[in-house]
Amino acid sequence: MTQEELFDKLKKWINVIQKAIIATVIVEGILVIIIGIASNKIGETIDIWLGVLLFCGLLYLLILFIRTFYQLNFPGDITEELQSKSKLAEYDKSFSRQKIINDYINQTVKSLNDQTCSTNVGSDPHMCDEELQVRLKDVLKPVLTNTNTILNAYHVNKFTIGIHINFYRHEPNDYSRIKIIPAENDQITIDKWDEINDKGILMLRDDLNMEYSLIHKGLLESDYETQQSLEIKSAILKSFKNVEFVKTQFTYENKLYTMICSDMPMVCSDTDASGVTFIIMEGEYEPVDDLPYLLRIFNRVAANYIYKYNECVFNQVFSKKQNEDRKKEKQKEMELAEQQNGENPADNKV
Repeated sequence: MTQEELFDKLKKWINVIQKAIIATVIVEGILVIIIGIASNKIGETIDIWLGVLLFCGLLYLLILFIRTFYQLNFPGDITEELQSKSKLAEYDKSFSRQKIINDYINQTVKSLNDQTCSTNVGSDPHMCDEELQVRLKDVLKPVLTNTNTILNAYHVNKFTIGIHINFYRHEPNDYSRIKIIPAENDQITIDKWDEINDKGILMLRDDLNMEYSLIHKGLLESDYETQQSLEIKSAILKSFKNVEFVKTQFTYENKLYTMICSDMPMVCSDTDASGVTFIIMEGEYEPVDDLPYLLRIFNRVAANYIYKYNECVFNQVFSKKQNEDRKKEKQKEMELAEQQNGENPADNKV
């Protein structure tokens, strides 16, 4: 039963009591009339009218006491007072939550700065020295560790959180397949982009053990999903394609789950999405009004980090490949010099 339903019941109960009080006023009036008549009928001797007078007098005083006690302790506007106090408590709780969330945002931005500000593009491997999945867990740590506060769902402690990224980069497994080639405007680039370009779902938290059973990296690219996996895929795709906040529910192993998806804007665009962050929890959940905006703030931070991460990977791949090519050229020069120095001088004698 919700708080509003309880207040409605309380209000109905007070209405019934107020009607009963009105009835007692009528009874009081009747008792006053009877007391007046009995007073006039009492003679010098004890008779029945004296008993009627005493009974009605005591009953009148009792009713008067009950009515006065009710009016002093249970005013008619008690439900309004309770509702006002309840709303004030909700506002205080909302304000406290907002202060906490502001601190989380501050922590997330600070984490982004810590990850990026010390990075010298092309030479410092700090930013991309670990996989993107690991780095995103660090950047979004305030969200991942305080999810129930962000969602205003303090009764929930287990979540599955992932992020679908439509484009990100990683270092290749085999540098021998990468080649540096000239491009337009005196720029240089590399071929075999498929060796460093990637896309898919990265799991950031999985208390519900849904990775591999329902969710996998290539979920959105797969045409073989059914049932719950298809529902999850459809929700992520809807959020990504329509660039919107999505809420859906599905049943898995006889348990109801709620899933919310928040689009991740592109770094320089609000009309296109570069990915989707999704959160799954067990049971019913109704998102609070500010949730879509809050998640978009964190998604913007993630999008900016991924953009910088991709730059770092490209520069590191180019730098390593360039060094590798130089080493190979130097090694060839040394081998050629050894061959030339190894020629027999006696061949030139007569």
